Order: sequence, then structure tokens, then C-alpha cells
Amino acid sequence: MCFFSFRSLLEKSSYFSNQTSLPKQTEYCSTQVILAAKESAKVLNDTYFSMSYNAHRIQGERPFKEAVPMYIDGCDSALFVALKPDDTDASPALLAKAVLEEAAEGTWAKLQHLCRLIPVENCADSAEYEKLADEVLPLHFPKTEVPDPEKRRTFEVRFEQHCPAGGKHDEQRSKKIVEAFAARVPEESYKVDLSNPQSTVLVVECGKTVFCGVVDDYEGGMKKCNVREFKKAEKERHAERAA
Repeated sequence: MCFFSFRSLLEKSSYFSNQTSLPKQTEYCSTQVILAAKESAKVLNDTYFSMSYNAHRIQGERPFKEAVPMYIDGCDSALFVALKPDDTDASPALLAKAVLEEAAEGTWAKLQHLCRLIPVENCADSAEYEKLADEVLPLHFPKTEVPDPEKRRTFEVRFEQHCPAGGKHDEQRSKKIVEAFAARVPEESYKVDLSNPQSTVLVVECGKTVFCGVVDDYEGGMKKCNVREFKKAEKERHAERAA
């Protein structure tokens, strides 16, 4: 998991991952970013939260035992929160949803410094984004024969870039990365839907590192993993039930 702060928007975000192989660095990170990282790690490390999540995990899944904030090489506006031990296969997407739900309950999980929770499953050096795509996407998009295009599961690829090399966003490179990830999803089994996809491939480049994860119902039920929007939607849903 890693935590991003978009300083120009005064917004904090979190990225979840079960990888820990990120180098440390000594660059300055704002107090708000550090608080966001510690805040979310505290929720994940809560004994009762772990017990609740582990009670519903998939049989045979190796649970995580600790969430640890780390620095990200080449980025002073984000922190990475790693799930340990390294061989855990806990689902970052399910963990993110669980954290959002706890925040929506508003009882003990006080996420005052976070705006978004973005689950990612693996990371790599920015130059090796194609290798990362080869590692992550087959786990979510296996090749199957679906003759009827209308019955194919839909997806989209979303790319975000923070603290880019040279301090400038490269539109052509961004397009190239999106196309590289999309090309690894079998077109005979799945189809692109940019308006209401069932699955969203999240690709985030932060400094010298690129992250990737896949989230279902990202824009719908997950509200783009935006804490405030998720809490608002949950409140409206409970009000409708009570009416």
C-alpha cells in the first residue's frame, strides 16, 4: 500500500499493495502525507479489523500480519504502506473496501487525512511497466472463449502520474502505457468500456516506480475509492432503507 498526497489539490490518497520491495529515501514528505500513511496503517493493524477481515478471507489465503509505511524512491509527496510478511496474498482491493466501510461507519476508524484508497497489487521500476502488466493482468483476465461480444466482461485502464521524472507530464508516454496494459487483456474474452466498466485496471506512476492493481466497480460502488464520496453514498443508502 502506498499513500499519495496531491499537494496542488490539497488532497491525500492511499494506494494498497502486498509488495514491500520499495527502496527507502530521505526526501521530505509533508506532515499531512505522513499522517495519512500512519492513519491508514493504524486501521489495518487494528486487531479487530484484522480478525474481521481474516474471518472472511478466501480459504488458503496467507493473511498479512502488519502494515508498514515506507518511502518511495524519487517521490516526496507519497508514502508506501507495505503488507507483511512479503508472501502474503491478501487482497488489496478487499482490504481497501473494508477500510472504506469502516470509515463510513464512523465509529472508530477516523480517516481525517485521507481522501482516496487505491488498491495496487504489485510494482516495478517505471521502465519495466510492460513486465508489470505481464505479471498482474493474467491473474484477473484469463483467456477464455466468449463468442458473444455482448457477454464479454468489460474493463478500462486508468493511468495516473505523480512526481514525474523531469517534473513534466508526458502525454504520449501516458498513452503508450495505457495501450500496453490494454493490449494484455485478451480481446476475444473482454471488451473495453470507458463509461461503465466492470473492472478497472489502475496504473499509477509515482517518481521512479509504477504500480498496478485491478478493482471491480471502481467508479460505481467503490466511488473511485474516495473516502468522502463513499461515506456520502453509504449514508444515502442507509437513509433510503430507513424511509
